[in-house]
Amino acid sequence: MDDDVESIQINETRDNTKMLPNFKSEKKSEGWIKQQFRDEYGSDFYKPPGRGIYFHYTDNKFWVAPRDVIVPRAKVVSSTLREYEAVDKWDCEDQALELRHRMTASFQQLTTGVMFNSGTHVYNVFITSEGDVIEFEPRNGQIVTDSTHELYNVSNGILLF
Repeated sequence: MDDDVESIQINETRDNTKMLPNFKSEKKSEGWIKQQFRDEYGSDFYKPPGRGIYFHYTDNKFWVAPRDVIVPRAKVVSSTLREYEAVDKWDCEDQALELRHRMTASFQQLTTGVMFNSGTHVYNVFITSEGDVIEFEPRNGQIVTDSTHELYNVSNGILLF
């Protein structure tokens, strides 16, 4: 295993995730994380707000897992957010931030990003242990498949990771 990779065993404790099997996550370095985003977003990545995608992280602890671990868990957590949709002020940034909170709390530090797309939309971002970037829509529990759509085509924004 690389020097920047540390593995821990994760045990789910939340009622709504007990049906999901245990998994092993990997700790990745800040440099590795930034490289995956540069590969995905190109020269627009890591720029000041208003000039590209500004990358902000709350600490330098990044825990990632395989795609087949992340996606089912994000879908389960996302499905629990829909109960709040009737609340008038519960919109995309509320759902993305809540999904980030629940993914981290339920799966012991599984890193979940929040992309603020130039004031037009907010959604979640994951990096898999394979280095793939997954854009995830918490409102419907689906992976973003059309990154050219105006809600997901990011050239300016803030990525909280």
